[in-house]
Amino acid sequence: MKALYIGQAEIGSTSRMRFNILCELMRSEMSLINTSELILTSGKVSRSIGWRYFIGPMIWNINAHIKKVVYQNQQTYDLIWVDKGVFIYPNVLREMKKRTDLLIHYTPDTAFHENNSRFFRKGMDIYDYLITTKSFEMLEYKQRVKEDKIIYLTQGYNAKIHYPRVDFKEKSDSITFIGLCEPHREQVLTKLIQDGFHIILGGYGWGTFLKKNQDFNSSIDFIGESILNEQYAHAISKSKFALGLLSKKFPEFHTTRTFEIPACGTCLITEENEEINQLFDDNECLKFTDFDELLKKLKFYMSESRELEQVTNAGYKRVIKENRNYKEQMTFILHQLNKSF
Repeated sequence: MKALYIGQAEIGSTSRMRFNILCELMRSEMSLINTSELILTSGKVSRSIGWRYFIGPMIWNINAHIKKVVYQNQQTYDLIWVDKGVFIYPNVLREMKKRTDLLIHYTPDTAFHENNSRFFRKGMDIYDYLITTKSFEMLEYKQRVKEDKIIYLTQGYNAKIHYPRVDFKEKSDSITFIGLCEPHREQVLTKLIQDGFHIILGGYGWGTFLKKNQDFNSSIDFIGESILNEQYAHAISKSKFALGLLSKKFPEFHTTRTFEIPACGTCLITEENEEINQLFDDNECLKFTDFDELLKKLKFYMSESRELEQVTNAGYKRVIKENRNYKEQMTFILHQLNKSF
């Protein structure tokens, strides 16, 4: 069996994790087109124009390379998996479809909000299956393609990376957040440091926030912009709490952090919503609807170590029990495709 994986599969990315797991599960020859390499070798201006407007040399090069690989030696594939195919022309998808039994699209991101691509919208019906982790976009998918083409599953975690690294008794009283800077996230962190909590912070875009809060330097430990794999898991695992803050750029209800944090053996702090309530009971994570509730719960669990340990353990057991790890999710997808790998 031959398969092809196309995605931004740089080391440390969730795309690379999916590729590795699919290789393991399928036990077959699986080729990789890592579009990140093509993106990084494009000029700075080309990358900027490509990401913003989906035009220019970067986009042309990606599509030309995919077409060349797919058609070299008249190769045919049992499966072509496209991971977040926002740059691929519909005519290139049609050429790919001629060379495979199954053409799959998977995205862990939004498809009609932050990553809105005219190429994806125009090419959706060419795929045999479309896999999304965004429940709030299901209606838009259904308006564009037949419902039996759509597969929904939650975000997940990598069991080989996201697991407890630090015993509960050795955890610090810190609250960790690793992610992009957004205004709402700044507000939450500002409130926490003003109320005396220590924050371990990582991710891009926090420069202005750190400058504005120089008076609280002792309350913020900034550990860098790019925190991946082992470093990420250790940073989460060594704190008693970690924030799973959701983006406000679109109506997000859960994120990868929702599962990575409890999988690392740390208490998840997250905004409460209907989806979160389906994923976790109140005794499995720390939910909040406003700052006052957040601060009240944090102060209680900071002083009640035994109760916090029970919540932490319950959250860990929940994500394990419900098979939120990528290997189980990829197994489910392959089963849904009704193929024998």
